[in-house]
Amino acid sequence: MQRLLNLGHVLKMLANFKATKVMPIQVYEDPDIPGKYVAWDGQHTAILLYILCTMIFEISPAELEVPIVVYVVNTKAEIRENFISLNG
Repeated sequence: MQRLLNLGHVLKMLANFKATKVMPIQVYEDPDIPGKYVAWDGQHTAILLYILCTMIFEISPAELEVPIVVYVVNTKAEIRENFISLNG
């Protein structure tokens, strides 16, 4: 659903990091695989948090809590529409 990961964008976010700008990772449960969640927005934030916590603060990934929002949706088309309107 998301565009390809842009590490340059992640590094720019890291250079200008402000905790108050961190938004939750947005996910939905895959209707074809119950219990599996698909991120539809926030991949760059997830990588940023991983780098910040594990490489800068040397925190184990097992100790991290990443904020997420789980959306209840029925179709991928609805998620696609949300992604385009939020990131377009």
